[in-house]
Amino acid sequence: MEAEEYGEMMESVDEVTFALDGLRPAAQKRTRRASLLALLGICASAERRRVLRSQGLVQQIIDAILVLDIDDPPCAIAAGALLFVLASDVSTS
Repeated sequence: MEAEEYGEMMESVDEVTFALDGLRPAAQKRTRRASLLALLGICASAERRRVLRSQGLVQQIIDAILVLDIDDPPCAIAAGALLFVLASDVSTS
């Protein structure tokens, strides 16, 4: 792996780790919204999703979403969209 690719991979890992921190139960609503939006942006790229999957971060994202107390409609929509994007990589065969 080239240094540039490794740097991009680590950047994605760092961004996801930071966003996951914003999904903790004590986080404010606007922080959860921003974190979900950041995760959606990161996961929009199939290449970045592959990197995150190889690092075990996709499961961490799913776990964080599943324990969210989603009493905020924008958070619920973003969480659903994120799960949809992550599920799109799963083979249907």
